[in-house]
Amino acid sequence: MKKRNLFFVILMLMVLLSNFTLAQEKKGIGDLVSGVLDIGRLEFLFGSGADNQVIGFIRILMAVLVFSILYFGLSVIPNLPRNIAITIGILLALLTALFMPKQVLVMFGETYATIFALIIIGGPIAGVMALCFFTPTPNRGVAFVKFLAVCFTMWLISQINVWADALAGATGVI
Repeated sequence: MKKRNLFFVILMLMVLLSNFTLAQEKKGIGDLVSGVLDIGRLEFLFGSGADNQVIGFIRILMAVLVFSILYFGLSVIPNLPRNIAITIGILLALLTALFMPKQVLVMFGETYATIFALIIIGGPIAGVMALCFFTPTPNRGVAFVKFLAVCFTMWLISQINVWADALAGATGVI
């Protein structure tokens, strides 16, 4: 009798779930990523007038960041159970990500881009300055290496200037 009931349960599941497989289009990983970004863009709330995909991606990253910080902070509380900390962290992260305006998200992106650019550009310049000022110059070979480092730094700064002018002219900023 049990095998017969199991057979009918499996048969019913196959009949019910066959509609899902027939209705499903063949989608690749790109459509899956696009679906996740649509959730971040809040397209399910605002329709086609939602934000672009970059804002959706930043919104998802902001939710993950807020959850991580809140969960870490809540895990420090002594008598708070782990599942309560996770629930509070998820709810507050979702509220933060949903109600944060896109201008604030773009401002966060610009700030991190500026900091990253300063590190990437300023790192080699500071390294060459440290090479020139904090190392001794015992012979002409070391002096030649320092000269090449200064020439490289001057070329790097001139290229940064050229690209900054090109980008400022293309965007109409500055």
